[in-house]
Amino acid sequence: MAPSSSSRADGQSGDRAVDSDTFLSTARRTRCLPRCPYAFSPFAAEVAIIADPEVIIVPVVFLFPTVAIMTRMFLKHREKMASLKAPVERSEESDARMARLEQAVEAIAIEVERIGESQRFLTKVLTDKSLPSGDVR
Repeated sequence: MAPSSSSRADGQSGDRAVDSDTFLSTARRTRCLPRCPYAFSPFAAEVAIIADPEVIIVPVVFLFPTVAIMTRMFLKHREKMASLKAPVERSEESDARMARLEQAVEAIAIEVERIGESQRFLTKVLTDKSLPSGDVR
């Protein structure tokens, strides 16, 4: 028996519309439903989009703490910069300490110069002793 032009090989007629409940149940069983809500399908309104767990876990675990830490660092940096720009109060005690420090540095510089002079003198004396009396430099 030859199939008629209006019937298919599986016994279903080609002009019969597919029942939407049958289509949805078959699609759900085989997981063939489109995941995009904008899919061009008459059943797109019935498709429920469920986000993968990674889409929720990754931002919660990594993104939010990172943003919190960076915000905290930024605020601490602003606070530190504000304290550096604040005018420093000068007191008589700090002025006295600076004067004593300047005097100490000047005294050290004088002593270092004296040590250098004594080194030059000793080098000259030892060089003169090592030369024979008739040689001229």
